[in-house]
Amino acid sequence: MYKKNTKASSGVEGIARIEIQKKIDLIQIIIHMGFPKLLIENRPQKIEDLKRNVQKELNCVNQKINIAITRIEKPYGHPNILAEFIAGQLKNRVTFRKAIKKSD
Repeated sequence: MYKKNTKASSGVEGIARIEIQKKIDLIQIIIHMGFPKLLIENRPQKIEDLKRNVQKELNCVNQKINIAITRIEKPYGHPNILAEFIAGQLKNRVTFRKAIKKSD
């Protein structure tokens, strides 16, 4: 079994980390999210796109792909999600001090 932690650079916000576990006949992808509703809203379309992209990147036509989404209990306690939140607030021209206070 091969396990790899990767950083998410997709258009979906709230992703803390992605684990990819490769076995002989199965690739299991575990997405740790703070707000799973952001990905599940258009679930069939986005999940199928993700499966196709993974198959294309890893060249794994014969392997089965399993995607699991897990929820993080305290999303603003995770540094990646907190940084995305503060960056979004600053892009919306909110003052720095106000953005930091909202994150607490």
